[in-house]
Amino acid sequence: MKKYASFAPTVAPAPVPHVLGRGQLDKVMVHLQHAHKNITTLNGEDIVFLATEINLAGAVDWVMMQSCFGHHFMLVLEKQEKSDGHTQFFAIVQLIGSRKQAEHFAYRLELNGNRRRLIWGGHAKVQS
Repeated sequence: MKKYASFAPTVAPAPVPHVLGRGQLDKVMVHLQHAHKNITTLNGEDIVFLATEINLAGAVDWVMMQSCFGHHFMLVLEKQEKSDGHTQFFAIVQLIGSRKQAEHFAYRLELNGNRRRLIWGGHAKVQS
């Protein structure tokens, strides 16, 4: 399964203050780069995030960072297996930045796999 992400200056999802707590947003990237060295960072507005081994049993998360327009974005693809045997995938894009910065971005995600394609995007609402 491939996940494509591209960004243009206009609204992106809100930041991740819960990672380190309020007031420490400037330390999020430092934390991710040192404590989570297995997270890959790709540069550019259009990237390909290739999730491998999607048939592993149970819940699985794939995480990577995207760097573009002078900002960092966290991309997460999550796989969950339901009790009825169905598998669900969830994709998240999060700006590592302030709510004010998030107002200047739009997002577009494309998920591909098994002769299927799902594309969605727009201006993310910044929740208060």
